[in-house]
Amino acid sequence: MSDRKVFTASRDFEKGLDEAMKFFKVNNKELIEHRATEGKKTLFGLKKGEMEFEFFLANDPLLLTDEFLNTLFEKSGIKTETSLELKNNTVIVAIKKSSDDKLFADNDGELIKSIEHCLKIYLNKVMRCDSPIRARVESETFSSEHEAQLHDLALKKKKQALNNQADAIIKPLSPSDRYIIHQFLDKDPQVTTVSIGEGHFKRIKVSPIILEGDDANEDF
Repeated sequence: MSDRKVFTASRDFEKGLDEAMKFFKVNNKELIEHRATEGKKTLFGLKKGEMEFEFFLANDPLLLTDEFLNTLFEKSGIKTETSLELKNNTVIVAIKKSSDDKLFADNDGELIKSIEHCLKIYLNKVMRCDSPIRARVESETFSSEHEAQLHDLALKKKKQALNNQADAIIKPLSPSDRYIIHQFLDKDPQVTTVSIGEGHFKRIKVSPIILEGDDANEDF
């Protein structure tokens, strides 16, 4: 994918569209938008009445994600059924079915995390947006067991924080794993959570909430 976000062609719209699709390396015409400017020069460049076309990628994270995944899975030979959703500036990819479900569950979901990371980089590189786009990839064959493990980890760190009345730190996790833990403890009246560190993988700090009166002595 080129760093340039605009492709300029003149006179022939259809030819320019085909060239723009090759330039942006996409197969779906719906991903290409354009604007036209009428030429005013009469001696050099465009003649009066001729059109100059500028092509650019549609600013649609779901269409771009669909193109990204189709290309990825086609080249890797994996057949999948997926659903896409945009929520709170996050593209959520749910892998419903795959020709190789085990592939997505192996090595603690390493493939899922890699796709998630690459998708996030791709969207933020090609889109014209004021705030970063996040990505989360889920697989039914991996998510339920993995989510249960993350819940257990969250409970373990919560207990540690309450017993010691001090912050408990969870190892570096991917954005999707951190999201699960934050959501799990979000409504908990005894602890708060916050991501710390920089980069793609960050730690989570679980902190006890200091209560007044008898509530502070409640057993966990």
